[in-house]
Amino acid sequence: QKCSCDACMRACDLMRLHEKTPRRLYEEVYITIHPGTLSRDGTWATRLISTCDHCGLCKEVCPQHIDFSQFLLDSMRAMQKKGAMPWPFHDFWLRDMAYASGKAGLTRKPENVKKSSYAFFPGCQLAGSDPRYVTRTYEWLRSKKPDAAIWMTCCGAPAEWAGEVDIHAAHLEEMRRQWRELGEPTVGLACPNCRKMFEEYLPELPVVFLAEVMEEWGVEMAGTAGEPYALFDPCPSRYYPELQESVRHLADAAGITWENLPYDGKKARCCGYGGHIGIASPSHTSYMITSRAKEEELPYVTYCVNCRESFAGQGKEAVHILDLLFGLNGAGRPAATVTERWHNRLAAKRELLKTYWNETIEEETHMKLEVEKELERKLSASQILIEDMEQVIEHCEREDRGIIDPETGHRIGHLKIQHMTYWAEYEVLPDGGYKLWNGYSHRMNLEGVMSMPTIDGGGRDQRIKEALEKKVICRRCQVEMVPKSTFFDYLGHNFHTEILCCPKCGEVYLPEALVKGRMADVERELEDK
Repeated sequence: QKCSCDACMRACDLMRLHEKTPRRLYEEVYITIHPGTLSRDGTWATRLISTCDHCGLCKEVCPQHIDFSQFLLDSMRAMQKKGAMPWPFHDFWLRDMAYASGKAGLTRKPENVKKSSYAFFPGCQLAGSDPRYVTRTYEWLRSKKPDAAIWMTCCGAPAEWAGEVDIHAAHLEEMRRQWRELGEPTVGLACPNCRKMFEEYLPELPVVFLAEVMEEWGVEMAGTAGEPYALFDPCPSRYYPELQESVRHLADAAGITWENLPYDGKKARCCGYGGHIGIASPSHTSYMITSRAKEEELPYVTYCVNCRESFAGQGKEAVHILDLLFGLNGAGRPAATVTERWHNRLAAKRELLKTYWNETIEEETHMKLEVEKELERKLSASQILIEDMEQVIEHCEREDRGIIDPETGHRIGHLKIQHMTYWAEYEVLPDGGYKLWNGYSHRMNLEGVMSMPTIDGGGRDQRIKEALEKKVICRRCQVEMVPKSTFFDYLGHNFHTEILCCPKCGEVYLPEALVKGRMADVERELEDK
């Protein structure tokens, strides 16, 4: 098919910002997947493939209904199959999906119910924002349908967006098993993207939107609407006009004063969450969120929790429709950090088990660690959990590893957890607890110190030079660290550079300025190579 207009380029953030036609993007993606006669495995468009939010607006505005989003999704699968897609782009979200479907997952029918006629499926992020979104909704649902089950797991979107076909297939099969275990109920969905996933991959499961049944069955409104809002339609809702209408009816019934945004209904635009593009293209994601947030000065009310969290993370006042229906939160609530999301999911599971099944789950044990909220948010922006920092500290204290900064007395150490290497700067408090002062991470793998003389520093990158001039002490050996050539590897590329090392035991030190500076530059270069 031939493109004969620029409708998609005007509507799509990806095409507009890259200033490339669909034909040009297609050629670059094709060359990336099929390098042909190139001397190396061409990856021109690797990051571009990972920057599509899969909102479907391109197909919606195209007179020929060309689905470029599907083409890029297929391309992601092809790149994953050949092992050419950098693992960091989706690694955290697959880890998050595993947690939401495992430790924080819950599939349960009411006591003495053999087959539930209805099951509430909140998705993996609703409880993460506020556990009451799930617990209060389930309480309302049980008052209307006493045999209603709770089904807390992920719909599989992170695996689909990552192009991980095998992980996705295995998760879908587990979902089918859980649904049969519940008695093959009608599934009530809170998330429009979950509905999209169910329709495409689990078409045998009967589904309905939470907003639709709330409108039909009636919900006692909290009566706390207050200020006017602009109603933000999530991008997957373009496929479900009945959902968009039900939400508007609920808003009217609750006495909420609202107005539509310029891009609503079938032209709804992505908030920046779709496709989990934030790690591969953080600046593009930030542009998308701020652009959507600037469309109206009024605070937003939406019915996708990821939209609410995206806007709140950029300082835009936003509420979920459940906030207004149940009287839960105001528009100024900040976005939940990744640590809070994990804790909130478990809190929802814990409360549901206690309330409806009189069961308790063992409380998680954590070290006594002080972390200021500002630092927790900084870590969250890099997808670092407080639990990751705890693991680093536990390792360093148990093994007597790390370094000491003579200027502050702080201890600094690192630990590789799965693929990522995490660094923690902390202080031991008089009461035996700890205070976290900083944390950061990198994707490169430290292979070890080379047994060879250091290279003259005349041609060093200034950032490396400054890092090598810092005085730090090896905690175990109590000697000053010195520059030594050290092996690194990343995405199949091996190289060495100078970093500070202990001349006795080989302990290493990478300061944050180097990790987020020159090291991050090299990581990006290798991802795009």
